[in-house]
Amino acid sequence: MRARRVRSRPRGEPEDSPWTSHVLYLRPKTAPEGLRPRRGKLQDEMVPDVGSPRPSRRVLVLCTGNSCRSQMAEAWLNRLAGGDVDAFSAGSRPAGYVHPLAVRVMAEAGIDISGHRTKPISEFLGRAFDYVVTVCDDAAESCPVFTGQGLRVHWGFEDPAQAEGDEIHRLQVFRRVRDGLRERIEALLAEMGA
Repeated sequence: MRARRVRSRPRGEPEDSPWTSHVLYLRPKTAPEGLRPRRGKLQDEMVPDVGSPRPSRRVLVLCTGNSCRSQMAEAWLNRLAGGDVDAFSAGSRPAGYVHPLAVRVMAEAGIDISGHRTKPISEFLGRAFDYVVTVCDDAAESCPVFTGQGLRVHWGFEDPAQAEGDEIHRLQVFRRVRDGLRERIEALLAEMGA
């Protein structure tokens, strides 16, 4: 691909800004890493993609139903990592819904998971992850092999969906699991340097 360097910068930008110089690609097929197509007069111009840094690590959280623990862990990872981690969750036997009490206790922590959906493990087969975290005993024993997988981590948490009793007691169980997941995730992120 032929390219030529073009010197320009928007008015008011300092000379050492990333806009000082950019490359004009002639007939590019795809944008090189870290660059995005600029919309406007010169459609073939590529500029630094300063608005959307790529996450540096990928984490998959697994459990049985993907309705409580793994959903909460996915949400904590994405929130606490501040964009340094791209987290996903799945279940070996997806429940088909995110548990309403999981949605409620995460909302208490300021995280909205009401738009999450349950996903089967098969949706992620063949994808590379830096970490695969299992949060229940069932998933630890039935996880498929992931190609390119990094470190496998297991945290045994009780299934809050199985909690019995009145709603107050069940909410206590969900909150205990939510808070335990946060503690483990904070420690994992510190270990990862994220």
